[in-house]
Amino acid sequence: MIKIFLGIIQGLTEFLPVSSSGHLAIFGTIFQDMNVSFFTLLHLATLLAVVWFLRKYLFKLIVSFLKLDRNAWKIFIYVVISTIPAGFFGLMFNDKIESTFGQNKLIALFLMLTGVVLLLSDFKKEGVLDIQRLGIFNALLIGIFQSFALFPGISRSGVTLVAGLMLGLKREEAVKYSFLISIPAILGAFLLESKNMTIDIWGILGFVTAVLSGFVALHFLRFLTIKRKLRYFAYYCWLIALLILIF
Repeated sequence: MIKIFLGIIQGLTEFLPVSSSGHLAIFGTIFQDMNVSFFTLLHLATLLAVVWFLRKYLFKLIVSFLKLDRNAWKIFIYVVISTIPAGFFGLMFNDKIESTFGQNKLIALFLMLTGVVLLLSDFKKEGVLDIQRLGIFNALLIGIFQSFALFPGISRSGVTLVAGLMLGLKREEAVKYSFLISIPAILGAFLLESKNMTIDIWGILGFVTAVLSGFVALHFLRFLTIKRKLRYFAYYCWLIALLILIF
């Protein structure tokens, strides 16, 4: 039952900007279940959710890529560039990053920072850039922000989404790009830990609930970003951080 609950938490928080790794670390500590390999399985579940959510866009992008369309190739290059920083830091400092999962006070601090970033985003005016006009330097900056989310408490979707908005992407495009670069990031995390992964029936049920709740969260985040309502997630992050520090 605990794994089903953690599956729901992972699905919702992977894409809602409140840090899935932070929530899993907190609840894992509460339930005395810090199975990193199971957390990796849950990340694979949310990978399936985002691929299904972007299926039409991904299909068009792949077809255009194979036809050597210039814009499709530019987007591919931007995604690769945005993936490099997190991949580098994940490989170099994997053990140190994993050690932070049991440090709840540090997680609380990171949640506070995530809240500040989300609050600022609602005051950003609508951007003018499409993804194909993002540029190599901006793609690298978003990738650097994504690498911060290796630490529990810093939301990957939150920091990449806000980075895109601050760099001038349209709100719809920022959402799409944040989801797009999550695919190699989540896949990389899965491959890194998959050798140690074990699966049981409860793990499978947790996987299924993570896929379903992740798909719901994707739609919800897209709606709230366009409506400039991310500040509500900021309040939530601060509340959770406060509860961690108190209890």
